[in-house]
Amino acid sequence: MIWQNLWAGAGLSLLVLPLLIHLLSRKRAVLQKFPSLRFLTSTRLLPTRSPNLSDIPLLLVRLAILATAVVALMQPLWVSASRKQRLNASLARVIVVDTSRSMLGTLATGKTAVDSAQALAVNLATEASASVILKTSSPSGVLAGAAAWLTVQGGRGDVVVLSDFQTGAIDFAAFASVPPQYGVRAIRVGNVPVSNSDVFLQTARSNVTAVADSGRISAEWTTANGAESSVMLLFAPGDSSKVEAARDAANIVTSPAAADSSKRVAIVFPGATETRPVQQSATAPAAEWMAPAMMRVRDNKMLWSSVANETVEDTAITAPFAVIARNQSGAPVVYAAQSIVNGATRLTFFQRSRASALGSAALFAAVSSSIAVASNLPESETNALSDDALRKLERATQDVGAGVPDGEQRVSTRSGMSDGRWLWMLVLALLGVETWMRRKAPDTDVLEAA
Repeated sequence: MIWQNLWAGAGLSLLVLPLLIHLLSRKRAVLQKFPSLRFLTSTRLLPTRSPNLSDIPLLLVRLAILATAVVALMQPLWVSASRKQRLNASLARVIVVDTSRSMLGTLATGKTAVDSAQALAVNLATEASASVILKTSSPSGVLAGAAAWLTVQGGRGDVVVLSDFQTGAIDFAAFASVPPQYGVRAIRVGNVPVSNSDVFLQTARSNVTAVADSGRISAEWTTANGAESSVMLLFAPGDSSKVEAARDAANIVTSPAAADSSKRVAIVFPGATETRPVQQSATAPAAEWMAPAMMRVRDNKMLWSSVANETVEDTAITAPFAVIARNQSGAPVVYAAQSIVNGATRLTFFQRSRASALGSAALFAAVSSSIAVASNLPESETNALSDDALRKLERATQDVGAGVPDGEQRVSTRSGMSDGRWLWMLVLALLGVETWMRRKAPDTDVLEAA
């Protein structure tokens, strides 16, 4: 049993009205006969009121009328097996069509990949009771909005992505941000060769273990060796392998970029021996490129979602440092300034979370992108994600009520399903009974003679 309008239950307070009416009702004085009125003084006729309830059956019927009407306004619905099947027939769907440059290639059918994807999107939309088609060159960037739209719709829902799934063009964190109650489907459209290795989740030097739970992602990296980086990294002596693994993980979700050698950047991880002198040399960014680079890193959604669950002890950040990313409690996790590192002026980012945390890889990816030479990096990939990698992204749509909070209530309200009509019929029947009882009640009240 579900209630589609629980606020109407406040109307049960109206049940005190019949009680008050029965308690406050007044009766006319009863006629008393006397053999002589000689010794009686003249009095005014007054109605009488009894402290006891009278006509209990009539009172109960009136209470039942009000209670039944209130329950009817609450719109109850008994969810039987057949009704549950009917509710599960409703499906909201978001179809994301990749319109990036690689999708403009011609298929064997003579159509471009993007045209084929759009035609398929129309067919998929007809299968759902409510749908929306999103055309974008960055599918990962619209998944958060797609999830928000599904939440507003209520009930069952899924996200379908139509793309060639080039390596590096799909953000794993964006897919994991879709709430677990909604389904995810990945349909390949295009001619990009499929990679034999699952590069979406691992590289030659690092292994990534990621666990999605309750709308967040926890990840740890391990690695065997490292390589040179275009960004200077300062870290604790024992964290070398962790930092290199974080860098490798960053290259998974964002293709390695060609950095602008004129833009010098450093990332300082917790425990680095150079932290104090680097902080003491900090000043406000002076180079023209530094402020825009800081803004691009600050606006990186993946970085913010990655550090959301990190805990930090010191929450005070003062000038000239600028906060780049905060956790859910509002404490700064990443901050930046211009500093002197190894004798050179660099835009320096300070990372407060663990070197092996997801935020480390996200920060490296954001920083690398902020100083990259302008180019369409994802489109430079010549391979696509393997089918196994795509299957790891997918999940089935859950039934209404199984994983969707208040899903049955939302779907039933939108479809107009309710058992309230039977209760209104009962209210009409009780009104007829109440009218009959009032008319059949004997009138014992008479006027008093003075």
